[in-house]
Amino acid sequence: MLSFINIQYLYYTYLQSLCFSQYQILVILGLITIHHSFFNFPNHLSFFNNNVFLLLITRIHRFIT
Repeated sequence: MLSFINIQYLYYTYLQSLCFSQYQILVILGLITIHHSFFNFPNHLSFFNNNVFLLLITRIHRFIT
């Protein structure tokens, strides 16, 4: 199982590949961290929910650009 830090790094590199700015990436990772801490589901479920959240953010980014 991936640790939370490794998952954050994967998100960081993924968002960098989508050309998000450094500030946008930090805000998104902060939101994911808050989501992860408030909704303390089992790890696999939390990872899934964060991926859905990240997918939603990338859809919004594609819509804006």
